[in-house]
Amino acid sequence: MINKDKLVSLLISKGIPVKETPRYKGIGYRIKLENGTAVYIYDSGGFFCQGNNADQVREAIEDEIVDEPNNKVFVVYGHDETARKQLQRLLEELEVEPIFLDDQPTEGRTIIEQIVKYIPRANFGIVLMTPDDIGYPKSRPEQKQPRARQNVVLELGMLLMKFKRSGTAILLKDVDPPIEKPSDIDGVLYLPYKEDVFEIKQKLIREMKSKGYEMEASK
Repeated sequence: MINKDKLVSLLISKGIPVKETPRYKGIGYRIKLENGTAVYIYDSGGFFCQGNNADQVREAIEDEIVDEPNNKVFVVYGHDETARKQLQRLLEELEVEPIFLDDQPTEGRTIIEQIVKYIPRANFGIVLMTPDDIGYPKSRPEQKQPRARQNVVLELGMLLMKFKRSGTAILLKDVDPPIEKPSDIDGVLYLPYKEDVFEIKQKLIREMKSKGYEMEASK
């Protein structure tokens, strides 16, 4: 749930003057801005922006609300549809809402713009690292090794920038030969599984509970 006072302070820090903050119909607050835009904060959680500059105000808020408690996680994935469906079922079973980029409206944005828009809506990042590609050193082409898709590695880096190592988990498919891990990311949590993402359910629950998610390990 978004805190009204914290949001007012955020708007002011962004150079967006606040005019008044009256209660709204007993269900939240309406923050009136000097530029004519109104931000509605609901007691049940969430917010809505209305007015000529609504898009800019909403984006300014979304850039910073990652610390607000919610039940969403941003999921990065490759070409393994089976693993994607397994993870989706697991998260839904835990009453956690996954944000899969291809399920979101594009509204004319590029992929990078989509990622920048939706990552701040979650408090935790999960990367499905599956053996979708094959790579090898140019000097030794015989050393072929499974790798994750390039977009997965790129998006992993973006998650680390936002959630840090403690807020990012890599679900690593255990194959032979093993998937090549990205370099220079020591300390990131790897949760290996062989056939089914549900194998790491209890470990994932522990990590997400440590970040404030409310769930029962016995589910």
